[in-house]
Amino acid sequence: MKKVLLILGSALAPVLAFAQATPNFGYVTSGVTQIYTLFTTYLIPGLMLIATGFFIWGVIGYIRASSDDAKKEAKHRLVQSVIALAVIVSVWGIIALLQSILGVRASSTTNVVCPPGYTAVGARCLPI
Repeated sequence: MKKVLLILGSALAPVLAFAQATPNFGYVTSGVTQIYTLFTTYLIPGLMLIATGFFIWGVIGYIRASSDDAKKEAKHRLVQSVIALAVIVSVWGIIALLQSILGVRASSTTNVVCPPGYTAVGARCLPI
């Protein structure tokens, strides 16, 4: 019990002495914005491209299949690709729905806020 009180006391000592500055968590918001931009710009369209290619591959495989087993495999590939496309489009729609409900819009300008000891250079934070 003494160890717990000692740890809590030492952790709260700066707060009690008013020696702690107000934390700036702006760089966390900037990081979330960058992750969102990565998803909406590259990841989701890339997954759509892969799923569409997989669908086209399934169509071609189904057309060229001569045996029942090959047609069954190509049909299975078509079903998988349609499910993948539906999931990707629904995730994209859910993100858009949440944006409209929460009133969040992606900004065209990125305001990079860096943690203490770092400076913003372009869209990156570099040590001072």
